[in-house]
Amino acid sequence: MSVAQEMILMLPEIVLVVGACFVLLCPRFLAWPLTMLVLAGTVGAIVATAPEDPALLMTGMFERSSEIDFLRILICVLTVLILRYARGHPVSPDRLQSNEFYTLAVFGCVGMFLISGAEHLITLYLGLEILALSLYPMIAMVRDDGRAGEVALKYFVLGALASGFLLYGMSLMYAVTGTLHIGELASQLEQLEMNRVLLLGMVFMLAGLAFKLGATPFHMWLPDVYDGASLPAVTYLSAAPKIAGLLLLLRLFSDGLMALAVDWTTLMMVLAVLSLLLGNLVAIAQTRIRRMLAYSAIAHTGFVFLALGAGTPHGMSSAVFYTFVYALMAAGSFGMLLLLNSRVAAEDIQDFKGLNHSHPWLAIMVLILMFSMAGVPLTAGFYAKLYVLQAVVDAGLWPLAVVAVLLTVVGAYYYLRIVWYMYFEEADRPAEPGEDSAHVFLVSANALVLVLIFAVPQPWLEMSRDAARVFVGGQ
Repeated sequence: MSVAQEMILMLPEIVLVVGACFVLLCPRFLAWPLTMLVLAGTVGAIVATAPEDPALLMTGMFERSSEIDFLRILICVLTVLILRYARGHPVSPDRLQSNEFYTLAVFGCVGMFLISGAEHLITLYLGLEILALSLYPMIAMVRDDGRAGEVALKYFVLGALASGFLLYGMSLMYAVTGTLHIGELASQLEQLEMNRVLLLGMVFMLAGLAFKLGATPFHMWLPDVYDGASLPAVTYLSAAPKIAGLLLLLRLFSDGLMALAVDWTTLMMVLAVLSLLLGNLVAIAQTRIRRMLAYSAIAHTGFVFLALGAGTPHGMSSAVFYTFVYALMAAGSFGMLLLLNSRVAAEDIQDFKGLNHSHPWLAIMVLILMFSMAGVPLTAGFYAKLYVLQAVVDAGLWPLAVVAVLLTVVGAYYYLRIVWYMYFEEADRPAEPGEDSAHVFLVSANALVLVLIFAVPQPWLEMSRDAARVFVGGQ
């Protein structure tokens, strides 16, 4: 393939990088429309340059395919949705609506794009670090809030430690196999017997990714970041990067380390049970909504590890579907929080009291989001959890499925508590959400899509299977 052909296929990444630079340098009043133009142009470039067959670029370090393009379009759509939710947030608007905030969001997409198509460990690591280096300053951006700087420093230190774990694990794999190409790594491992160096490398890589995703026992940074950073930054962190984290796991383990599946599936199941246990139990004791959603995110990460731990194509596709549904639920939940915080701070769970009496439509949307988080039927969250549990049972791990169901029932309490407050408690003061009609429309559409997915799940499940097939050798 010629250089010109490769540049055409790399056009989405080029549009993002060049566009991010223009957003940084443009007049401030143009930052928002130019960011939307860059993301729309990226989607257009993905569609216009879509290859008929999977194509390897940059001497085999990067891949383009229709299934990967679907995930990239999803990342762009989620980013647009999140940035629209964040627009107009009243906390320190001079910083949060600045060029830098939008530039960091676009560069985060660059990192996620690199992760999605990486066929080389260096490309994978580069994408991860671009994403991480975009999130650190975004979290610390509110200079007049001491908590934001504190949690950004904590996230930076632990993120650097996790990156070191991941890089050290990759170096051990290279020492044994002599290659950094993921496809060649998989071939080499099939011919080698398991030894201590390979096991150590695998453990370091899994620990590094567990840090990045906030799985127990590597979760200590997540509640503090969710509670201390600005709402727009947390909204961004909670949704699109989850897809990137899943792609990292699929690329490294389902694609590159499938020959070691007996070992890493066991470790993933341990992480899954610990995350479900701690996330659901500790969330019950939370009174601040953001900390509750942080521990909820830990529990949802446990479900993703549960699906991947099944070690089957069904498990991989269920992990993709679950992550897609969770990203929508998280974006909608934090979008609603941004709406409710538009005039008066609404940080406590009790601030939802009486919402049905003052704003019944918003209460219905919150109910849908909470029911979906809890896995209640008539919402996409039910199918997401059911699909994961089916994959676990099919893999012969039904005791783990029983444990997951029990912990999910326990975890439903803290979601239903918000519903109780909205419908059966009197408010100390009425909620005062913003009057941004576009924001209300987007949050409502976000919630109603979760009902639509439940009503018509098959197309979404098929897209998840197609996307997962890229990472399991075409199975």
